[in-house]
Amino acid sequence: LALPKLEQENLRKTIRLTRHPSSAASISRPEFKSEPLFQVPLAEIMLRQQQSGCISVIPIFLERAFQYLTQHALCEEGLMRISGSVSEINGMRQEIESGKEVDYSQHDPHAVAGLMKSFLRELPERLIPPDLNSYAATVVAETSSGQPHHLQQKLEEFKFIMQSLNQYNYHLMRALIQFLVQVASKSERNKMTDNNLLRVITPTIQCNPQLIAYSMRYFSYLFGDDPMPITETGGY
Repeated sequence: LALPKLEQENLRKTIRLTRHPSSAASISRPEFKSEPLFQVPLAEIMLRQQQSGCISVIPIFLERAFQYLTQHALCEEGLMRISGSVSEINGMRQEIESGKEVDYSQHDPHAVAGLMKSFLRELPERLIPPDLNSYAATVVAETSSGQPHHLQQKLEEFKFIMQSLNQYNYHLMRALIQFLVQVASKSERNKMTDNNLLRVITPTIQCNPQLIAYSMRYFSYLFGDDPMPITETGGY
């Protein structure tokens, strides 16, 4: 960043000190027969899921939804933008929360996407917490000239932000961004370019749009082990 080095380090230290990764020790462990999943903290959902023996790193109903849409609906025009039937979405919610496994192939893909968006929008705590989101805004403001070294600084800071998430938020953010990349890769068919996806997902998860955009464009660096890109790319 263009911030003085000491100030930048202080910002990073503040973020590290105020991160509150969720852990099993900090969550109560009630017995659930009918388990609410919407408007419930992600850590609580994941703890229940782990106790049931499920090894998925994100809520299993979301994993299945991502898989279904990726395998069968990527070319659906307006995917993630067109609203599905509210009654159909609510019906799936009721099935999921009653412990049933929803057969997504029997539902409109737009309703399945709407179910996913509803879950993300109703999380009590944002996927990108406010302090990290504010830090992302600072990064964007200080690296907006388009200079090559600014790209590298921006990516370094964005990777720091992702690595500062607790494990549950990190895995769900990774799965979401990976899915968005796959949707955008079929934009000639589904009309969902990266900009169109940003218009949908930014208000859904209330996250800095550039953090999402760069996470999509440089997914393999920010969430993987690829080397840092030297020049900016406009594609995926």
